[in-house]
Amino acid sequence: DYCFYDLERDPYELDNLAGTDRAPDLEGQLRQLLLNWHGQTGWLTDPDCGPDRTHRFDEDGMPRQ
Repeated sequence: DYCFYDLERDPYELDNLAGTDRAPDLEGQLRQLLLNWHGQTGWLTDPDCGPDRTHRFDEDGMPRQ
């Protein structure tokens, strides 16, 4: 999941613009930049550092022992 806020109009980040039709071109550009950065950042291959850490939790959402 992604978050995309207009920090000038929404400084408290209450209105997530991701997936809406309010700024699709800018959202697409920023998403591509983020994905490129993730692809070029080697430490993100460490499963404990990336955005998907589901391997650290069981099916109930509790931390694995």
